[in-house]
Amino acid sequence: MTTPTNKVETGEMSEAEAEEAFGDDAADGVGDRMGEKLSHAIEGAPEWASIPPNFAIPPGKRLGWMRFRSEWTDAPMKGDRWCMMWPLSEAEEKIAYKRSNGDASRAIAELTKASIRLIDGAKVDRTGASGPGNVAIFWAEVGTKMRQMLQNYYLKTHTLTPEEQQDFFANCFVVTTAVAG
Repeated sequence: MTTPTNKVETGEMSEAEAEEAFGDDAADGVGDRMGEKLSHAIEGAPEWASIPPNFAIPPGKRLGWMRFRSEWTDAPMKGDRWCMMWPLSEAEEKIAYKRSNGDASRAIAELTKASIRLIDGAKVDRTGASGPGNVAIFWAEVGTKMRQMLQNYYLKTHTLTPEEQQDFFANCFVVTTAVAG
C-alpha cells in the first residue's frame, strides 16, 4: 500500500485512491484541492465547541454539532464529548463505501464516520494514529446510543424530508409504459 495523502477532509486514502476519487486534482492533496474556496466563518456555533486554527470549512456547508453527555457514553470518565459533521461529497461516499469492504451492514456506519469533521475540538484523524481526533476511538467511546444518534443525523442530512419527497413524487417523477407501435 502507498503512503497516505493529505487526509484532512475525506478520510483514509492512498495516493491511488485519491487519484481515483479526484483525478488530476489529487496531486495537490485531498484537503488542499479546494484552495481558496474554503472558509473559516461559522454562524451559530455552540459555545461548547471550538474550531482548531487552519481548519477549513467549505462555504455554504450546513454544519451539525452534537454534544454527548458523559453518562450517555461508554467512556464517562472522559467527560462530555462533542463532534461536528457535514454532508459528504460523492468522492467521500466512494471512500466510505470502500472502507465498508462490501459489507452492507457496515456501510451506514462508515458513511456516518466519514461525515464527522471535528472531535472534541480536534480535526478528525483517519490514519489510525491514537490521538485526540481518532474517529475509530471516538466511535467506540461514545457507545451504541450515541452512535445511533450520529447515524440518525447522517441519514437525515443525506435524505429528502417527507415534504421534499412528496414534492419529488408529485412534480418531478413520471412513470410511463412503452406500447408497441
